[in-house]
This record gives sequence, structure tokens and C-alpha cells, in this order.
Amino acid sequence: MNRYDLMLRRGEYSSLYEELNREGVVYTLENLCSHFKKFAAKDIFYYVIYAISREDTVDRYITACEILEYLDQFVDDNYSLVRWLVSKGISTINDSSELKKWVVETYYSSPCGPLKKEEMLELARDILTEDFNHEKSIELLRSLDIDKIDNTVS
Repeated sequence: MNRYDLMLRRGEYSSLYEELNREGVVYTLENLCSHFKKFAAKDIFYYVIYAISREDTVDRYITACEILEYLDQFVDDNYSLVRWLVSKGISTINDSSELKKWVVETYYSSPCGPLKKEEMLELARDILTEDFNHEKSIELLRSLDIDKIDNTVS
């Protein structure tokens, strides 16, 4: 067991945080899973939430959401947590465009994602004000416009 594993196992988040920052570890799902191969998703998630409490960054919010989305489910309603993380990230980070893009790219075609259609539409519009060619936002807007047309004809 390496020193990172020991710190995480003991709940020494502060020391672990300082060590990872000193080494310049970028918070991505892949990086954290490679560092903590022997740990359950919830253990890694708890640490990432701690890291967010120390510094709000887009990569940490995305990583926390990806843990909930792609690793073993450890809560019965992970979408509520994803929704909360996305809302908090967008409201607290000055440039949250990468987080918005992650949400649209991850859930644009999902009928049961954590955000309502109106919220997804708003995110797509926000993204397109900065990145006119963001394909998933364009695709999402087109699909939602078709839905609106279908609802008015019925």
C-alpha cells in the first residue's frame, strides 16, 4: 500500500491534499482511479468533495460528477448529487464553461439525466455564446426545438 492509499484509508484528507497538490496531480477520474485502485468509489468521492471544499475548480466538480456517473453506485439517487454539484459549480466558479460542456456532452441525449430539458437548453445557449461550434449544444437545441414544435401541433 502506497502512502496515498494510507492517507486516504485513514481519512487524512488534508495531508493527502497537500501531497497531491505538491506533485501537481490534475483532478480527473482517470488520475484519481490510477492513484487509488484499491478503493471504493465513495472513498474517492469523499476525498474529492474535501478537495472542492479547499478550492472550487472545474476539474474537481467534473471529477466528482464522473465518480457518481461512471463508478459503482454508492447512493440510491446519484443524479440528485450530480445536479447539486453542477448547480454549485456553475454558481461558484467564474468560468464554468467546461462544466457546462461536460453536462451537455454527458446528458444531451439522456431522457433521464439530472437536469430538466429547460435547464439543458439554457446551458446549451450559454455554451454557444462562447463556443459557436459546440456540436452537442447545437444538437441539443435542435432536438429540443423539434420537441417544442411537436408539442404545439398535438
